[in-house]
Amino acid sequence: MFKNIISIFVLILSFYEATSIENVCQTRGRFPNNMNSDCRGYTMCLIGASGYVNFDLLCPENSTYSHIDNQCTNITNYQCLTGYNCTEEGNFVDLTSENCTSYIACVKDLRNIVTARVISCHSNEVFSPIEAACVNETLYNCNFNTEAPKTLFVSIDHDQFPNISGNFSLNNSADNLSKLSVTVLINFIALKLLK
Repeated sequence: MFKNIISIFVLILSFYEATSIENVCQTRGRFPNNMNSDCRGYTMCLIGASGYVNFDLLCPENSTYSHIDNQCTNITNYQCLTGYNCTEEGNFVDLTSENCTSYIACVKDLRNIVTARVISCHSNEVFSPIEAACVNETLYNCNFNTEAPKTLFVSIDHDQFPNISGNFSLNNSADNLSKLSVTVLINFIALKLLK
């Protein structure tokens, strides 16, 4: 009996210690908490007598908080991707997946911190960048473009323009190539006019 009382006291104390001073909750539930880079953190929001109360908690070692299932998981199809720089929230193509069977999810928490996870699609599914989700493999043709990047060659007369140099990095997009060509042309004309 005494052990049960101590266990309950420790549990209540751990919740008390985990209570965040900053109230980020606006609804009841569990949400990702990206303050830890290992994707184990989550915030539990409960309704109390004076409004919402949030508890910042951690999943057990070797597990990750799944924003899809809203619970801790140790399954291998949902992994934290540390070191990936998410610039916005959403689901994106995983360029390391040659057969489109996984994607990168950039997940925003209640404090607007965004971190990345690699998520594998279920069997017979592939990631569709059009839907930003896994779809039946018959609905999307996974065909990575393996064509060599297009190159824009720029010839500059160094006698006329001794201080001009540049490096250009392009992807396979013809749209980017034409935008860069226009930019180079405009800069070239501007330099001619300044002469």
